[in-house]
Amino acid sequence: MGTYIALFSNQDENLKYKYPNNKEASWILQIILNKHFPGYEREKTRNYISSLLNALNCEFTILFEEDENGISDHT
Repeated sequence: MGTYIALFSNQDENLKYKYPNNKEASWILQIILNKHFPGYEREKTRNYISSLLNALNCEFTILFEEDENGISDHT
């Protein structure tokens, strides 16, 4: 579907934060969409991500979004 998902800790082994402005975020779920990937379907991908986030059953904050026009920072 052109969707890449990674889950990683906000802190590395030296306790350095990847996102220091969001220290309350213990885990980072990174989702990258390749809209030019063969078979990419916007609605199918949107539903998949929505069901994934609902299944996690925890609070989440969007740190940033990026598209063809650049990054939109949510911090």
